[in-house]
Amino acid sequence: MGGHGANIAIMTAKMSESHNVYFVGCVGDDFHGKTMIENFKRLHLRSVDSLVRKLPRINSGMASIEVVKNQLPRRIIVPGANDKLTTDMIDSVCCAMHFLIFFSVLTICKIHASHGA
Repeated sequence: MGGHGANIAIMTAKMSESHNVYFVGCVGDDFHGKTMIENFKRLHLRSVDSLVRKLPRINSGMASIEVVKNQLPRRIIVPGANDKLTTDMIDSVCCAMHFLIFFSVLTICKIHASHGA
């Protein structure tokens, strides 16, 4: 239904009495993006229309994880719209609330690199 960040946000929303759980991200203009946004709304993630952006002419990100006995998991990641999340998108909601950000290591490295660090 979503990546690990979306799954954590959904489970937090299910456990929260106030339903004040926000998710910031990007999805593609495809079946998967439309389905994710519909599910986020149904599961009471807040302000989905303004925080989860559906980007035109790009597919939603996908990941496949292969688990083989006695081996490390192997991940195949196609970032798609996930790769278009910017610090400006995050900054637009940061000042208004306290929240938990859950990023993949790859995303953190890209954001860090984009600031010249």
